[in-house]
Amino acid sequence: MVVSVCDHTMKIRYINAKNPGATHDSMVFNMSSLKIHLEQQHLNGLRNTWLLGDAGYALKPYLMTPFRNSE
Repeated sequence: MVVSVCDHTMKIRYINAKNPGATHDSMVFNMSSLKIHLEQQHLNGLRNTWLLGDAGYALKPYLMTPFRNSE
């Protein structure tokens, strides 16, 4: 499983290819240095950085996910 993050210009900012193919992408993120970095930045007051994730990720202050059951 490869997880990558790009910015608004499509420049790759982070890539993680350490985990086998059957590992869920949210598990890879939860074990990543990227999550640690984003949590530390948020705790230090940085509030202008967000990742966009699919419904498989948990909502975090720095990670936006789709609304579930938005009826």
